[in-house]
Amino acid sequence: MLRRMRVLGFAVALLAAPVADAGSGLAVGFTDNALKESGNSAATVAAARDLGARGFRISVNWDGSQTSLAAADISDLDRAVAAAGDLKIVLVVVGATALLAPQTDAARDTYCTYTRNILARYTSIEDVVIWNEPNKTAAWRPQFNADGTSASPAAYEALLARRYDPLHAARPAVNVLGLALSPDGNDDPNAVSNISHSPGNFIRKLGDAYRASGRTTRILDTVAHHVYGADSTERPWRPHTGQKRIAEGDWDKLMTNLHTAFDSTGQQVPGQCLNYRCVAIWYLEGGYQTQIDPSKQSLYSGTENVPVVPDDAGGEPAFPPPSATSPAPDQATQIVDGVRLAYCQNYVGTFFNFLLTDEAILSGWQSGPLWADGTPKDSYDDFQRVFGEVNSQAVDCTQLKGGLPPRPDTTLPGAPTGLAAATSGAQVLLDWADAPETDVRGFDVYRSATAGGPYTKLDATPVAASAYADGAVAAGQTYYYTVVALDTADNESPRSAEVSATTPVPTAVTLRSFTARGAGAGVELRWRTASGVGLLGFHLYRVSGVTCTRLDRMLIPARPGATAYSFRDRARRRRGGYWIELLAAGGTRTIFGPARVIRSAAATIRRARSRRPRQRSATPSLPLAESTRSPHSRVPPPQATRSVRHRGRKWSEP
Repeated sequence: MLRRMRVLGFAVALLAAPVADAGSGLAVGFTDNALKESGNSAATVAAARDLGARGFRISVNWDGSQTSLAAADISDLDRAVAAAGDLKIVLVVVGATALLAPQTDAARDTYCTYTRNILARYTSIEDVVIWNEPNKTAAWRPQFNADGTSASPAAYEALLARRYDPLHAARPAVNVLGLALSPDGNDDPNAVSNISHSPGNFIRKLGDAYRASGRTTRILDTVAHHVYGADSTERPWRPHTGQKRIAEGDWDKLMTNLHTAFDSTGQQVPGQCLNYRCVAIWYLEGGYQTQIDPSKQSLYSGTENVPVVPDDAGGEPAFPPPSATSPAPDQATQIVDGVRLAYCQNYVGTFFNFLLTDEAILSGWQSGPLWADGTPKDSYDDFQRVFGEVNSQAVDCTQLKGGLPPRPDTTLPGAPTGLAAATSGAQVLLDWADAPETDVRGFDVYRSATAGGPYTKLDATPVAASAYADGAVAAGQTYYYTVVALDTADNESPRSAEVSATTPVPTAVTLRSFTARGAGAGVELRWRTASGVGLLGFHLYRVSGVTCTRLDRMLIPARPGATAYSFRDRARRRRGGYWIELLAAGGTRTIFGPARVIRSAAATIRRARSRRPRQRSATPSLPLAESTRSPHSRVPPPQATRSVRHRGRKWSEP
C-alpha cells in the first residue's frame, strides 16, 4: 500500500456506539500502539483525553502457533488496559508476518483459541478485529492461487466463519469486526510489487465464498474499513468513480459492494439489524501527513516519499465550497472536513486518526496532531475543535463542503443485449448494443471453451466501447462469450445471452518471407507467415551437399497471433541453403526454400522445382508441398529416424 506502517495490524480502543443514521453519533479516537509502550502510555492517554478522543486502536501479533499471549504481550496489554481507563480498546489480532495467514481449519482454530484467551483475560476489551488488510500481500499471503485465480477472499471468509461462533459463545456481547481493508488494490496476480485485491473486488469475492459455503448466519458484526485518499492533499469527499479505490468519499461504493456480496443472505449489511444488533461501519484508519516544521527537523530522519501538507497554513473559507479535485491547504482543514463527513455518513460509527504522535522516520507516518517529541502541532486545536463538535453532536451536515453524502446505488444495470460474434482472420469480433443507462462505465467480457461456462474474464480493465476483439484464439476451436455491464457504483449487471464462434482451420499456410543472414559464427534465420491462425509450428533444415540436417530438436511452436519468428543456426558453414516446413492445424505440411546465406541483402523465397535433384548437387532444391504430402514425397518425414536414406539424399535429425 502507499502508506507505510510500523506494524501490519493494529487494535483500537473505542467507545462502542449503536448503529445509527447520519448525525446521531460518532466515536473519534486514534490508532496508535504507543498506548502499550512503557513510559508513553500515561502521556498518550492524557493527550488523547485533552483532544476529546474516546478510544484507541492497538494491536497484538500472533506467531502462527500461539494459543495464549506471550509474557511480553501480557505486559504490554496490561499496561494499555490500565492506562486507558474508561477509554475502551478494540484489539486487532494479526499475524506477525503475512505468511502466517491461516489457510487450514487447524490454523484457524489455533488463531481462534488465541483470540478467545485474550478476551478471557481482558474483560474490558469488547471489540476485536479479525486480521488487518487481508486484501494486501503485506498482510496476507497468498493473494492469488498459482493459476492466477483469487485466493485471499475465500480464505479470509473461512477465518471469519470459523471464528465468529466460538467468540460469541465465549463472550455473547463481543463485537466481531471484519474486513478492515486497505482502500486500494490492483487485482493483478502478476504485478511487480504490491500484489493485492481492490476492496470492492475483495468484498464481492468474499460474498461469493460465503454464499458457496452454505452458511446462513453472520460472520461479522461490524464492517471495518480504512479510508485514506490517494495522498494527503486529496479532499475527504472526493469520489473515485470508475477507479478501484474506496476512500471516505466512496461510502456509497462501499455500501454497493456490501449489498452485492450479502443481500438475501444471513449476513446483514450496515443499517440492518438482527436481534437488536445492527451492523455498522467503523473507519479504523484515516489520516493526513504533514510537512516538518524547520524547528522540528532534528527530531526526524530519512526522506519523505509521498505528498504532504502543512500542519496549519491558515485554512480556507467554508464558502464557496472548493472543488473536490482541488488540493487541500493543510492538515487542519483535512481533519475537520474528514471527521465531519464521517459524522454525516449513514451507519458510520467511528473515525480513528492513524497516529496520535508522529513516527520519527520520514518513511513512516507523520499524521498525528503531535510532533515526534509529543508537542502539539498547529493543527492540534482543530483536532480538538472537531472532536468536540462530534462529542456534542454539533456537526451541521447541511454545511458539508462536498454536500450531503449520496445514498448507495444498488440498482443493477440491465444485461447487455444484441451480443453477436464473428470471426475475422486470427480474431473473434464481438459487438453488442450500447447500454441505455447513463451511469454505465464499461463492460467485462467473459469467454469459455464450453457452453454455459465456466467463464474467464478477458479484459484487465472494463471495456469502454460496446465491442471487443479477442485475438488469443486457436484455429478450429469453438468459443462461448458473454458480457456484463458495470456502473459507476460498481454494480454488475446480469450476464448477456451467450453467443459462440468457431475459428476457421486453414488447409495450408503461406509464407511471406524467409531469410538467412550470416551472424557472427552462425546464421540468423528469420521468417514471416501470412497469418498466425492455424499453425502448429515449424521445422528447419540445413542443406549441405547431399545431406539435409534438421536444426530443431522438436517442433518450433507457433505463438497465438504471431507472424514473425527467428532461429539461430550456430554452424560455421556459409554455403548451401535452408528450408522451412510449416505444419498447419488441419494436418497440412508445406515446405519452402531454399534460402541462401547472405551478408548484405535479404534472400528471397524460391519455390523448389518438382524434379529429382542430382546426386552430387552442391545445393539441391527440395520439392514444395502445398497440401498434405504423400508417403512418397521427398520432404523430410517429421518423425524420421536420426539418419535415413530417402531417394538418394541423407536426412539427419538431431
